[in-house]
Amino acid sequence: MVQKCADRERLKLVRTWTSSEFAVLSGGKQRYFRGCPVVAQPDRAVPAVSIVLAATAGVEYQLAMQSACRPNKLGHSGLIICSAGGRLAHLATVGRELCCTVLLMEGAVERLKAAQEVVIDLHHGRLHPAVFELGMVLETSRLMLARSDREFDR
Repeated sequence: MVQKCADRERLKLVRTWTSSEFAVLSGGKQRYFRGCPVVAQPDRAVPAVSIVLAATAGVEYQLAMQSACRPNKLGHSGLIICSAGGRLAHLATVGRELCCTVLLMEGAVERLKAAQEVVIDLHHGRLHPAVFELGMVLETSRLMLARSDREFDR
């Protein structure tokens, strides 16, 4: 119970200091991930290059992490997002050894279970739904160009 409270407070501090939606418990080589989240079952493998959701960072989800982080032919790998755990949790320690990305996000299984496709940007600490609508892409491009024009004028 005390450990869960400490992990929750640590995650609040990470959010406050970095404006990130999650804490990185162990980081691999990849900085961007895209895919449909898969809810892991204890002691069960998942498809390679998956975004895996686990209830805890305990030993019962190690097989899911290892199978998700197996790189494909292009060198891309998956990651695991845990709802509970810390830097000394089993998956975080094994993730550092195997260069697998392990994230901590409070309520991850409940928040992302019904999500379609998500994009995870470790560089900026953001997780958002993948959007393919052309109008959204064009509007985003227009706003980025307007912002760069204003910065250039300074």
